[in-house]
Order: sequence, then structure tokens, then C-alpha cells
Amino acid sequence: MLQLFGKYAGSVREEGLRWTNPLCTKRKLSLRVRNFESGKLKVNDLNGNPIEIAAIVVWQVVDSAEAVFCVDDYENFVHIQSKSALRQMAQSYPYDAHADGQPALRSHGEEITAHLRDQIQERLGKAGVEVTAARISHLAYAQEITQAMLQRQQAGASCCAANVAASRSEHRVAVLSAPWQAGKKPTRCASAPPCSLPCSAGPTTTCAASTHRSSTCCATPCARPGG
Repeated sequence: MLQLFGKYAGSVREEGLRWTNPLCTKRKLSLRVRNFESGKLKVNDLNGNPIEIAAIVVWQVVDSAEAVFCVDDYENFVHIQSKSALRQMAQSYPYDAHADGQPALRSHGEEITAHLRDQIQERLGKAGVEVTAARISHLAYAQEITQAMLQRQQAGASCCAANVAASRSEHRVAVLSAPWQAGKKPTRCASAPPCSLPCSAGPTTTCAASTHRSSTCCATPCARPGG
């Protein structure tokens, strides 16, 4: 970058030999891609739970004039604004999703990464810096609540297992009672006694006795009204 008496005179990005005004001052800026890790930050998520989070930001200078004249120290500016954007992003999402379709820090990695990159780019655009990528490198509950949240997750897993077992049991009962509900002829057990209340008009006649609901006690396929 060239300056003439403190005024911006231009930038030279091409390789090779160049002639410049000898009164111009020269300042070199690296346009290479760089990255840094924010370090672990302790913040509260959307639900107020303290968490530890860190991110890696990949960036490069694309406008040398803005990097020099718009901010005091563009490298320090990148570090501070990236940490600020990371804090704000972490406070916008819960650590774990407690509702269907709710984005969370642990389960929606791509969406969280895109949001973080956009937040950092919005802050660093005025400094002539382009953010190539931004990814979370560390995510965990804070140490003071780690044990409590682990017990909560175990309790949630036990509850889910109980719900699955109850659902399977209900499905099995529905399958066993399906022949009567569909009006099909039930299977008689070898040890079951004969039906003591005969039907008056054949196998399809409705019986009045409630004992004929069982698929193992009545040889004649009688059914209750509506059953």
C-alpha cells in the first residue's frame, strides 16, 4: 500500500518490478489466508444455562485501504469482533433442543456455523476483511452444572425407553384383539370349554352374554353388539 504525505495513493498487488514516487511511503500487508482460535468462552445459552464455547475463524484481508484507514489495528479488530459475534450467537440458541424443529447448538451444526460466519462477516466487512469459514471447535456445559445436566439427560433417556415399551405393549394388545374387531372367526384353544350360551341363528348371530368376548372360550364365533 502506498501513501503520499499521509494520503492513500494506491495499492500494488501484482508481482514484479514497479516504479513509484520516491516521496510515497510503503506499507506491506499480507493478503494470505489466516486463522485463529477464539479460546474457550463462558456464556449463557438461550435457556440461561452456562456453557463453554470456542470457535475457529478463517479470514483474509481483501481491501488493504480499509484495513489500514478504517480501523486502528485490523488484526486486533478481527479477534475482538469474532469473540463478540460468538457470544451473541451462543446466546441465541439453546444447548439442546427441547422441542421438535427447534435449532440447537449441539444438533444443528450447519445452521449454527452459517449464522456464526454471517455474524462475523457483518462486523468485519468495514475493516476490509473477508471471513472464509467459521466453525465451533469446543462446546460443552460449564463445569459447575455438568453433573446436573448429565443426570437430566439420563432421566430423559429412561423416560423415552419407558414410552417405547408402553407403545409396544399397546400395539401387542391391539394385534391380539384384532380378530374380534374385524369380525373374523377366533381360534379355539384345545383346553377351552364349549360355549354354554348357544347362538340362536347361526355363527353370525350376536350374543347377549359378555363372556363371548374372549377368543379362547367360545367355539361359536359370537360377538357383542358393536364388537
